[in-house]
Amino acid sequence: MLFMIFLISTISIFGQGVSQKYPALIRIADSLYNAKDFKNSAFAFSKAFKVNGWKASSKEHYNAACSWALANEPDSAFYHLNHIATKMNYTDYGHIKVDPDFKSLYNDKKGGLP
Repeated sequence: MLFMIFLISTISIFGQGVSQKYPALIRIADSLYNAKDFKNSAFAFSKAFKVNGWKASSKEHYNAACSWALANEPDSAFYHLNHIATKMNYTDYGHIKVDPDFKSLYNDKKGGLP
């Protein structure tokens, strides 16, 4: 019985650590983006997604795509855009077309934006 209580407590504490770490990493990613440190912002988004079991909102994936595009990493940017378009029912394609963060993707031969 004591072992079960210990096990449940350990799982609960670990789960809280992940849930508290994720928002902090998202805030760091957003702050790095605002400071125009796009590559580190993109890596911070990736780290946040990893600690959260690769779960994130469409807004967070969109922001990660912005960071990757501005860091001149089009494959990673397209990965996140494709994810929100195919798995998250994102429908505001007009916004993607005019978002200046994606300017570097417009002429990309692999998956350029219209």
